[in-house]
Amino acid sequence: MLASARPLTGRLVLALVVLSLAACQAGPPPPPPPAPAATTTTLGLGPPAAPPPVPVERELCDVLPAVVATEADGFARLRADPVAADSWRASQTLPGTERCTIEGDAWPLARFTCASRHFGIDDRDGAEAGFDALARKLDACLKKPIWFPRDWQKGEAFEFAMGERLLAWTDQSVSPPSQVVLKMQQDVDRRGYWLKLNVEAID
Repeated sequence: MLASARPLTGRLVLALVVLSLAACQAGPPPPPPPAPAATTTTLGLGPPAAPPPVPVERELCDVLPAVVATEADGFARLRADPVAADSWRASQTLPGTERCTIEGDAWPLARFTCASRHFGIDDRDGAEAGFDALARKLDACLKKPIWFPRDWQKGEAFEFAMGERLLAWTDQSVSPPSQVVLKMQQDVDRRGYWLKLNVEAID
């Protein structure tokens, strides 16, 4: 007959109870840290495309000498599409204006004439400011030594009824004399004003 197990001592029973309580309060082990996210490699597209070049606005005095130089042949080298009998759209536009035409097929009757944008009847101040600004640029240009031996002389400014104005620079070194004429004209049909800039010989 097997001998009976020794009865548990009070100290051993207390230790087992403490271990059981500790196991119940410990809780489940913490989850493992998440795996690092996979990195994706984006194919490089290269540097950003360069913006389109900004067109350089030409100065009046960059264009005007080339126009005057063609006066003796009736501005024939500047003729583009015909617009009427003995009238062509010009291939050059003088800065400060929006469209230019050549009227007449031979010197000294041929005339290079340009018109600005239209100023409404309620924008006379704008037309006058445009006239004054263009007059200053013309005066500064025509005083430059690049014109030698030509000699442009500024005339008196004229003011007419209905707000029209005129200012001319005349070169007496050629015959017949040549003029650059700036006008502020009233547009009766569209009720407003135009600025006109002409290169022409004196009749």
